[in-house]
Amino acid sequence: MTHTRWATWFLLLASTMTILASATLAPAMPAMTEAFSALPSAEFWVKMTLTLPGLVIALCAPLAGALVDRWDSQKLLMCALAAFAVSGFLGFYWQTSLWLILFSRALMGSAVAFIMVSGTTIASRYFDGPNFSRYMGWQAAFGGFGGVLFLSIAGVLAEQHWTWVFAIYGLSLLVLPGVWRFVKAPPLHDQDSSKTTPATKWISQAFAGCCVLAFVEIIVLYGLTIHLPFYLSHHHASATEIGFVIAGFLLAMSCLSMSYGSFRRYFGIKQLHMIGWIVIALGFAF
Repeated sequence: MTHTRWATWFLLLASTMTILASATLAPAMPAMTEAFSALPSAEFWVKMTLTLPGLVIALCAPLAGALVDRWDSQKLLMCALAAFAVSGFLGFYWQTSLWLILFSRALMGSAVAFIMVSGTTIASRYFDGPNFSRYMGWQAAFGGFGGVLFLSIAGVLAEQHWTWVFAIYGLSLLVLPGVWRFVKAPPLHDQDSSKTTPATKWISQAFAGCCVLAFVEIIVLYGLTIHLPFYLSHHHASATEIGFVIAGFLLAMSCLSMSYGSFRRYFGIKQLHMIGWIVIALGFAF
């Protein structure tokens, strides 16, 4: 296997930390709510443990984007993976305080922001054009399949005790040596600025539209992940069953992500978005 292929594998594995940061806590949420039931609005604050990393990612991603090209992207990625593991351990260590758990989750969100930005930046230097689109499809697939694995494990761990779920965040330490050994940050490709200047306004409009769509889609994703565990718990589902149900959702996402390149040949981006929203609406309807 070539050095570039090893680098690709470890970049894809690092990208799974995004799913690992949030969704894997879902099977433990009903038990966490019961553990902190003495606190006012315990269910709300427990739900915040799942969503807070996403909020911090949104706040820290612009900072990560500003730093990633000024500093060594590989070192930023390695530091972020280490911080990810430490913040997960702190969640277990501070298990008696929901507020400290929330603080550890905020730390994890900042780590994930740097993992996402530095990892994608490095990948954009390895690949360009259709190859980068194919890589992004594989990244979505890895995130989904990783989520299936992580959620299945998290459900089993939460069945023993809700605090055991935090142990799963140590998996980032398995990715760290591979990133150190194989992932490098190739130099930026030279680009002809005269070719990109006329499209600046169009790119800005498209970027704003993509941000709005991503915002709405993340709300739908988190809404499902937050409320589904409590809905299933009210129907007497165990933590293991909750983990498998959400894992099934991610499995479907992963299978379609792997086929993104094939769909892209026949449909435009707008068409794919419309089809996706129609499928989501049908899913909620049934």
